[in-house]
Amino acid sequence: MELKPDYVSFLIRLWRESDADREWLAQVEHIPSGEQLYFASLADLFAYMRLVANDGWRPPKAPRKRVFD
Repeated sequence: MELKPDYVSFLIRLWRESDADREWLAQVEHIPSGEQLYFASLADLFAYMRLVANDGWRPPKAPRKRVFD
């Protein structure tokens, strides 16, 4: 049985590529594992964070760094 932590740590970086593109891009690092992911929207970033917070972190099946759409 996997125990869920009482807290979750993330380092988040947000940016916009240009004035024409007003959508925020995001990089998130899951601090305990060191896993880094990139997201093309805040909605996707928050969905990932909810998943980790609710279900606990599991190692990815394959190395992954970028998930831009």
